[in-house]
Amino acid sequence: MSSETTSDRRWSFGETTVDLTLAGFRASLVVLIVGFVVADKAELVVSERLRGIKLPEVNLLPRVVKYSVIYVAFLVALAQVGVDMLALLVLFAGYLFGLIFLGGLAFRDLLRSSAAGVYLLLNQPYGIGDQIEIDGHEGVVQEVDLFITQIESDGREYIVPNHRVFKTGVVRVRE
Repeated sequence: MSSETTSDRRWSFGETTVDLTLAGFRASLVVLIVGFVVADKAELVVSERLRGIKLPEVNLLPRVVKYSVIYVAFLVALAQVGVDMLALLVLFAGYLFGLIFLGGLAFRDLLRSSAAGVYLLLNQPYGIGDQIEIDGHEGVVQEVDLFITQIESDGREYIVPNHRVFKTGVVRVRE
């Protein structure tokens, strides 16, 4: 069913009606353009900030940020066109739930490594230059950060996620 007036168009889908005016269409177009620009910039900023992290899961975060900003821009653009806000809020709540739940599942190793990294950085059971053994890899500590511990031995470099350090323990070698 559709009825047409001189200044706008109205579509009805069950109990939902959409009023499309020229001003609403322009506003939604501006929101979409700004949303795409902000999404690209946000992706660049997040990927710059995460450049030093050496875990493969981190490469997904800039894309998630980009598409989240685009999704919000689409929701705001649909609101400008006249789509019912309750439906948009339900869609947004479902999106956030999916993002948090599935993100938690996908990044569980990253979250475990960061929690263990915070513990290691606060308690400092070993430091740079210490001779240690982690999970069968013995060497001199080169770097300790939030996600990984880097040790070097005989020209070999071992990058051990902090959750493995926390799980298997550390042996400090004293000679």
